[in-house]
Amino acid sequence: MARKLLEVLEEYELVVKIGWLVTDNASSMIKTLPELQNLLNENGYELLLDQRRVRCIYHVIQLITMTFLSTLKLKNLEEDEEEEEVPEKTVIYRKTTDRRSLSDDNSLMQSITKIRDLSGVN
Repeated sequence: MARKLLEVLEEYELVVKIGWLVTDNASSMIKTLPELQNLLNENGYELLLDQRRVRCIYHVIQLITMTFLSTLKLKNLEEDEEEEEVPEKTVIYRKTTDRRSLSDDNSLMQSITKIRDLSGVN
């Protein structure tokens, strides 16, 4: 993947125009960036990718939100076991590994709405 990325960057003369790289935390990106760095070095480019990488804030917020909602779900389940009551509101979530795309169902906005509903803020 890194080799193909370098080919595209060179074809469109973008290597010298790279300011910052915005990526997610996918294993493919974690693997690709060091490989791309090695290829850049081998081809005479003086660019340190590890100092120019920014993690996409959308992904970071989504991971935090999903972890938070997961904690609420577990807390609700524990309370249900103790009280034997059905909660008025149920938090429904999917694991991020089951998601096809971050934008497939506006998951971030739905998550924020759920947090707002649970907090009672209108």
